[in-house]
Amino acid sequence: MTAAARQICLSPAAVSLQIRHLSGELGAELFTRVGHKLVPTLAAERLQRRLGPLVDALQAIHEDFPLETVHDTRLFVLATGLTTLIYQLRQPLSELCRKFPRNDIQVHIGTTESIVSDLELRRIDLGIVATHRNVLHHPFRIHLLGRFPEH
Repeated sequence: MTAAARQICLSPAAVSLQIRHLSGELGAELFTRVGHKLVPTLAAERLQRRLGPLVDALQAIHEDFPLETVHDTRLFVLATGLTTLIYQLRQPLSELCRKFPRNDIQVHIGTTESIVSDLELRRIDLGIVATHRNVLHHPFRIHLLGRFPEH
């Protein structure tokens, strides 16, 4: 699960939740656990046979219309707290820098109040703040604050 999650830049918990939702939607178990491994069921193999051609077609579309990230040089300014940056954003920011090598991605560190103020003043594009919750179960809740185009 961890390797699959890493490939698609999601947490193992998010992948597990999506698999549970799909399993519920289909009314069939897709994996069984054998020790620490997940083994696909016959239903998962049938699903893969049906989806395989669709996934291949989607991949071909992506190859025909590549995202031209090498020509994108826009500035993107993100603000967050130091704890969130250290514990939650190191890997996602590294991925962004690899995916958009010519973009200037700036990270500002601040308090929730300063992040909200900077958003209101349009000094930053995205603010990410964490609020403390029940420390035993969910130590942080992440909130994305952004500027959105006016209609």
